Amino acid sequence: MAHLLVAFGSLLDRGEGGFMMRKGFRAVLLSLILLLFVDSFASVLYVGARTLVEDAVRSSTTNVAATAAALLRLSGRKALEDLVRDGVADEVFLVDGADRILYSSDPAVAVGRKREVLLTDRAEMEEARKNGRAAGYPFRGGERYLQRSYVSLDEEGTLLGVSAPVPVFSELDRLERIYWIWLVLSAALALGIAWLYFRALRMIERERERAEQGRRYETISRMAATVAHEIRNPLNIISATIELRRKRMKRGGDAENSRREEEEVLADLAEEVARLEGVVRDFLDLTREMQLVFSQVDVNSVVEEVVAGLRKRMKIGHLPRCSIELNLKREAGEMEGDERRLFQMLSNLIING
Repeated sequence: MAHLLVAFGSLLDRGEGGFMMRKGFRAVLLSLILLLFVDSFASVLYVGARTLVEDAVRSSTTNVAATAAALLRLSGRKALEDLVRDGVADEVFLVDGADRILYSSDPAVAVGRKREVLLTDRAEMEEARKNGRAAGYPFRGGERYLQRSYVSLDEEGTLLGVSAPVPVFSELDRLERIYWIWLVLSAALALGIAWLYFRALRMIERERERAEQGRRYETISRMAATVAHEIRNPLNIISATIELRRKRMKRGGDAENSRREEEEVLADLAEEVARLEGVVRDFLDLTREMQLVFSQVDVNSVVEEVVAGLRKRMKIGHLPRCSIELNLKREAGEMEGDERRLFQMLSNLIING
């Protein structure tokens, strides 16, 4: 069961569904621990009860043998036959030090022959000869449980043996079957809980994937509008630059100025194309985590660059009634950040304003 719990722990998700999965895992863990506790408690009860019953039965059958020995001394062998007749004993017998049968209440047992006994009974017989009395282990005789006990009668090794019925062991057999049935059912219940947990994990994972996909589609929709806006700004600047170039070409001028203006136009177009490429790259990176390129950035230089781009648009009438004045503090210095993202943010703030 410990390996199963470890396997559960390794399946916990770290995403948004992780809390519910961890909560479900704790519930499953609690259920399995409760089952384990109940199984352990049942095992302790069963083993303890069986041990107590066996000890009590062994003591009881030993007392029956001692009572039979006392009756034998007082009333002779007829008292032993009365024990069998009353159902107190199934068989009463006497054996000498060589285990030859001296007497048996069972007519089918031949007197004078060596009694055939189990190895465990032989050990108990030797113990009885040393310590005065001993009890063997219960065994099934037909449909009943019997248990033999022995009492030493003299120093020559003569023993009185009693085979007494112990019906309580039939109840213990029934209890043992119930115990094993309970273990099987609890194991099946644990497997059922584990199966339900794994099934719930799969369902939660599928729902999480659907929710994630929905959020991704929603994000893409919002980003599409943002990208359209981001692309429109550089396109406007490119359009304004081309329009400005057309106007200058119509006016004419000397070759030196024309060449210088041509270089400025090309530089402006290359700059805006680079920004367009950055926007497209950002859009393609949507499904991945945003990668920021940190460096020491001169904030005033970025602001001046943004304003320079806007002034180019203002020259050709896109913002005819607007003017931009800068009042920058030179002690602003540098900051650590992504220069391209900072430029993008400032441009959007000014244009949208």
